[in-house]
Formats: sequence, C-alpha cells, structure tokens
Amino acid sequence: MSFPAPPWVLHGWVGLLVDWLALDRAKEALLPEGFRKKGGPMNGTLGGHYVAAYTPRADSSLDFPFHEFGFLSSQCVYGNEKGLHLSRMAVDHPTALEGGRDVWGINKFTAAFEQAGPFGLKASSPENRLDVSVTFHKRLPLGWWKITFPFLNRCQGAPIRFAVTLKGFAFLCTVSRKGFHHNGRLIPLLFPNCRILIHPPESIPEPPPGW
Repeated sequence: MSFPAPPWVLHGWVGLLVDWLALDRAKEALLPEGFRKKGGPMNGTLGGHYVAAYTPRADSSLDFPFHEFGFLSSQCVYGNEKGLHLSRMAVDHPTALEGGRDVWGINKFTAAFEQAGPFGLKASSPENRLDVSVTFHKRLPLGWWKITFPFLNRCQGAPIRFAVTLKGFAFLCTVSRKGFHHNGRLIPLLFPNCRILIHPPESIPEPPPGW
C-alpha cells in the first residue's frame, strides 16, 4: 500500500485533552528504549489524549475521511532533544495507519469509529482493549491559534524528532467521556475547523553512554 511522502496536511476538527500530571504518575515504561520522562514547572509533565475527525480538502494529503484517537504519555528527553511522546493511536483507515507507522514510527492500530454529535467520537477495538467515547462542548472562545508541538520517537529502531502544527480558532471546553481518564489537571481544547501539518521526521543522534 502506498501513502504520500511527508509532510502531511489534514483538515478537520481536533480535540485535545491536555493532562498536566505529576511526573511520578507518568510511566517511563511507555517511552521508547533509552528515552526518559521529563518534568517541568512544579515537577509536572504534559500528557493527554488527541481526538480528530478529518475531512479532505483540495490541499489534503489524504483524499478520504478518517478518525484518530491517540494517547500521549508524557514529555520526554533523549540526549539534548525534548518533546512529547505519542504512545499509541487508534485509526480507521489502512493508509493513515501504515503511513503513521512507517514514516513517524507511531504505534497505530485499527479501530471502529462512530460520530457522536458535531464534536464527539466513539472508538472501539476489542483486541486492543479500547472502548471509549468523548464529546467536546464549547465554552470559552480563545481566539485564533497557530501552535506547534514537538515529538520524539523511534522509527524502525532509530531515534527521530518531528512536529505537528495546528492552525485554527480554539475553544476551552467541557467534555463528556467514557472508558478513559486523566491523571492530573485536565484542560480540554477544541479546534472546530483546524488545519493540521505533520512535519517530516528528522534523525537525531544517539546520546553518549550514561547521559
């Protein structure tokens, strides 16, 4: 199966369940080999969940609608590099699954999705122990955002970094959900009409022994 070369441009609505959790609650075992979890202010770290429903437009890299539900375990470091780690992601199209695995090393698996209102999804994959639902309810407009998130991962064993840029009007939300929880302070955000740019991966050097 072929997939487009990066970068990928996608369009749709995106929900972020930003989880500010204590560093000792983040599980280093979820990170790639050799990576370490990273703390920030007050010894906390960022994790959470990513929810998206994509609709193709003229400049979209993938010409079919699909959905994703991802889990971000924590911020991490590898040598001098810092970023978030996307531990696993459910998706309902084989091309998006294969591209995510082969280009960015993301642990993607197949799930069935249902729309649940204008900004809600249900996702299930019994073999991967996934049965969740989430709906975002707009509360406070936050204005137009352009924000880039750095990520670290391993792809085919090699350490890489990449970035994801979101552009669109953002809202602070409340959420209704089942089947998953947060481990710290939750900040739900919604981009109802978002342009997503997934940048190409870049190789990063192996750090010296004992770093």
